[in-house]
Amino acid sequence: MSRLAFSALLIASVALVGCNRPTVCTSGPLREPNASLRGDVQYLAADAQQGRGIGTAGLDRAADFIGNRFRALGLRPAGTDGYFQPFGMTTNTTVAPTTSLTVDGRPLELNKDYTPLGFSAEGTFAGPVVFAGYGTTSTRPAYDDFAGADLQGKLVLFMRFGPHDAKGEPRLERTKDLASRAKAATDRGATGVLIVHPPRHHGRDELLPYTSPFGERRLSVPVVQVTQAVANRILADARQPDLAALQDRIDTAFKPATVDAADAQVRGAVALTRTRQAVKNVIALMPGVSDEIVVVGAHYDHLGFGVGGIGLPAGHPPTSTAPAAVTQPSTRPAGPQIYNGADDNASGVAAMLDVAFELAAAGTRPARSILFIAFTAEEEGVIGSRHFVDHPTVPLGKVVAMLNLDMVGRLKDDVLYVGGGGTARSFDAILKAADDASPLRFRNFGKGGLGPSDHMTFALKKVPVLFLFTGLHPDYHRPTDDADKVNYAGMEEVVRVALRLVQGMTTMPREQYVDSSDPTSMMVGARPGASLGVIPDYSVSDAGGLRIVGVTPDSAAAAAGLKGGDVIVRVGVHAVENIQDLSDVLTDAKPGDHVTVAVMRDGKRIELPAILTAPKRRND
Repeated sequence: MSRLAFSALLIASVALVGCNRPTVCTSGPLREPNASLRGDVQYLAADAQQGRGIGTAGLDRAADFIGNRFRALGLRPAGTDGYFQPFGMTTNTTVAPTTSLTVDGRPLELNKDYTPLGFSAEGTFAGPVVFAGYGTTSTRPAYDDFAGADLQGKLVLFMRFGPHDAKGEPRLERTKDLASRAKAATDRGATGVLIVHPPRHHGRDELLPYTSPFGERRLSVPVVQVTQAVANRILADARQPDLAALQDRIDTAFKPATVDAADAQVRGAVALTRTRQAVKNVIALMPGVSDEIVVVGAHYDHLGFGVGGIGLPAGHPPTSTAPAAVTQPSTRPAGPQIYNGADDNASGVAAMLDVAFELAAAGTRPARSILFIAFTAEEEGVIGSRHFVDHPTVPLGKVVAMLNLDMVGRLKDDVLYVGGGGTARSFDAILKAADDASPLRFRNFGKGGLGPSDHMTFALKKVPVLFLFTGLHPDYHRPTDDADKVNYAGMEEVVRVALRLVQGMTTMPREQYVDSSDPTSMMVGARPGASLGVIPDYSVSDAGGLRIVGVTPDSAAAAAGLKGGDVIVRVGVHAVENIQDLSDVLTDAKPGDHVTVAVMRDGKRIELPAILTAPKRRND
């Protein structure tokens, strides 16, 4: 399941601890677990598959394994290259050696004196410098490092963290992250940002490692961290106090101390090298009586290698973003570890393959054709499924419905979460029949089609979707998500449910997508502030703003006339370059606020008046 929307998922679900017993957690008798489910999960989640991270040989082996299974079942190849649908994606970004920084003509050494930060733009920068304290603002208590400062056309230098009292305790309860503070400087006209570790209270003067941002979140100007020695050289050249003295001045008085360092001339350039990787979806067709199509999908990629915290694809530096609600101390040693992703999502792939096996073994043609798709790059932002719906290998207009299987291997208390039940009128009856015939207890996971997995890309194309999920657990996106923790008997019951749902999808009347529940789907979630109601395109990083793929019904965006393909560049007075920018704006806004949303549409800038609404809450 994609880590992009994990915080939204947390809103819609509670953390669950997986059932590790070899039988499903129920009092009713069940048959023994299907050996093929166990074998498939064990193969896909073996260390040899390297966590199925983008760029690993293990991901290619997993694709070959799935393709061979499709072939053995007698399914027709339905990709652009046999069973495969290959395409390219950016897998890693590193700092190019042509990156440079000089202070008054004196060149500095990359990774010793300075380093670009992950959200930096590429490009050159030059000009006078303004020291802006900690580069932070607060309303309670009132504090603004940018107040009264003229940043237009200048470079801004500020310290990490925030003001402290005499005991070293922070005076502000919360300071915004570095990217948000750098963005605030650019909103005030800065053409580049320099960030330095403060000399007091926070340990050694160390450069942060360059980390390629997830989703390529970047600002519009270069952002570089410099050492204290470099910062002090800039201040000395401008005949200003050193960094320690300026920090003491701010901390003691708890007042901003903006300093004009215009006499210091700084010049530099940030250049990046992007690595492209060939990836592929795996696609097979089971012909039916009708050429209309039902899609059964599951993503086969996972996170590759990582160090503690959350796993990342091969080549990506590690981070630690696993929410506290579902984390636990790892029992594994420090250092690079394999994130095998047995539940996420070897379980979904194994279930999909078992559905295909059962249907093929039945020996009869289904009423509609069934397209089985193992998607790649879901963890990078549903990129594989987005590529398929944008470049379908079958006529997308023939697709009647889609069933997505993601994390179906950790059934607990017989609870199966079902999403998307409101996207087609017939789904209520299909789900009721499946629920009545199953020992599992269905729980609504949002009737809308928007959610943090591959079904969302089909929902955005107005294809009715259903989503099956057995819940979160402490091993989610951790190296402990291994095959021995999967509840295989529970998986078998999920397969039985999936077969009944596919049967219903192949025989139900063809229906239009129902979007009335999308505003309250798990992708939207409940949050403070206000709502615009747009659906970002996570697969695009160089749109010059935030590209959207759609808007939610009855939202501020819908009323204002925004539509899929628009690139949001400004909301009110705030420039928008990525999803975090929009999130920051909406967090600080109130329902009922009147704003002007500027978008680029077909190469033209359009300004649309909008009235922000209250965030909508999903009712289970």
